Amino acid sequence: MELKTTDLPQAIRTIEKLDQDCLNLRGQVTLPADRGWQAYMNWAESAEVVLGGVFADPEIAAAIRADRYCHIASHSTPARMAALISAEVEAQSALCLVDGDN
Repeated sequence: MELKTTDLPQAIRTIEKLDQDCLNLRGQVTLPADRGWQAYMNWAESAEVVLGGVFADPEIAAAIRADRYCHIASHSTPARMAALISAEVEAQSALCLVDGDN
């Protein structure tokens, strides 16, 4: 993966913050019809911009708009939306993980 910056430590901090922000959504998915949905959508929009600023490959930022994102954005039923948001939070967090050994 090619970075847009030469400041690798800053890029890692940015991705770690993005991951933490994603994980913080866990407590908000119990209200899928309002706050949970909106919090996730806000995070996804911000994450796409942040990743686009860190990585040269536009496909990395585009990964934010995965299939589950599309289902969430189309206002699935409230009961199903909570499950979709939870699954998407876990999937996006996994993409953000940075292995400190590498």
